[in-house]
Amino acid sequence: MKDDMTIIRDFWTNTIPLYGTPVFDEAVSMSKISTLKKDEYVIRNNEPIIEYNFLLEGIAKVFPYENPDDEASYDMFIMHRKGIIPITSTTGEGKEEIARGDTVTLTDCVFLNVPSQQWFRLIYKYPEVYRIFVETLNSLNEMTWEKMNLKLENDAKVMVDWFYGKYPDVAAKLRKKDIALFLGIAPETLSRLLKERD
Repeated sequence: MKDDMTIIRDFWTNTIPLYGTPVFDEAVSMSKISTLKKDEYVIRNNEPIIEYNFLLEGIAKVFPYENPDDEASYDMFIMHRKGIIPITSTTGEGKEEIARGDTVTLTDCVFLNVPSQQWFRLIYKYPEVYRIFVETLNSLNEMTWEKMNLKLENDAKVMVDWFYGKYPDVAAKLRKKDIALFLGIAPETLSRLLKERD
């Protein structure tokens, strides 16, 4: 098993490739590894964001800021280095930020954490580093962008075939209720479509 420092250095070298940039050593030194069990809150809606949580392993969900009582749709960050949570009201100026939704673990999760204000003050000094950071996060959040595009088709079968076809390992770890909520379809519709796939 890798020790925490090896995991941290590997993350900033291979996942978000900052090795060789002016911020690599400081990014490593400010990082720590943390874990949460299934069904624990990472952060709650409207709480101040002290740390950014990069998801290394596991699955988490973010309930929408616009209507946190509506579970019809949420963004999911899938296992093994697939995003940064929580979604925030980013000022880009190192000011205190507020969580834009409840973030809850769906499985046991491992995170890499950095202090939010310290991190943004650092990367905003170097435009090229900020570009790498943003472009990498956009690519890591591939599932979210794919889901948004597919929802425009308004076809439940297309959504189910996409999710179970491309992300079977993730689907196997989730409750059917959570999958239905993520895809924005009724649980009964999901059950029917899964029977048709068998």
